[in-house]
Amino acid sequence: MTHFCKICCCTQEFTTHRAPTVRNRCEEARSIDTMSRAIAPQTLRPTLIFDGDCSFCTTAVRCLESALPSAPHALPYQHADLDQFGLTPEEAAAMVWLVLADSKGRVHQYGGYLAVSVILRHQPSIGWRFLGVLIDTPPFSLIANFGYRLVARFRYLLPGGTPACKISTEG
Repeated sequence: MTHFCKICCCTQEFTTHRAPTVRNRCEEARSIDTMSRAIAPQTLRPTLIFDGDCSFCTTAVRCLESALPSAPHALPYQHADLDQFGLTPEEAAAMVWLVLADSKGRVHQYGGYLAVSVILRHQPSIGWRFLGVLIDTPPFSLIANFGYRLVARFRYLLPGGTPACKISTEG
């Protein structure tokens, strides 16, 4: 069954939705009805998949956990069964991912700045929720996407970053 994507308004099959271009927001957010070897959506708790080898990323996740009253379970992708979350190692190394199930049992994946936006929108405080909506609203979403990609690309140069944090840009 074909639906309109709620993220970028394109028409794609939810079960096979993959974005053809980097600028398409569906690359950072997708809904999946079935995943190979996936756990039952009813037992899937919101999980933040991040690069555990990167000290900057680990520090950022720890700060998020201490600042937010309702933080998702954080798991380094190096220790995660990525097939279970419907991610490839390349995707997990490139950006942070939030994987969660909705009330209808569908699994959703949000990457990069959208992961941060969704985490904030699920907080009990109206201030955090407003910030999460703001991050996902144009023109702020363009700035948030650019900022996230800039930080992700040069995270090895930031405080706490190491050469292990560097994302390979070779094709």
